[in-house]
Amino acid sequence: MGTRGIAIQTNSADRDAVINLIRKYGPLDNLVVNAGIAIFGDALEQDSYAFPYSIGQ
Repeated sequence: MGTRGIAIQTNSADRDAVINLIRKYGPLDNLVVNAGIAIFGDALEQDSYAFPYSIGQ
């Protein structure tokens, strides 16, 4: 409350990118990992690989 916050875009799936971020900015107090994709078309016609990607697995 009342402290300064910053937003930094990085690839949270890239271990080296996260390590470099922490080295540059120090420990993280909060982390929001926000990613998603949309797969268009009939859900019953999607291949078995599409669904896990749509929910981030």
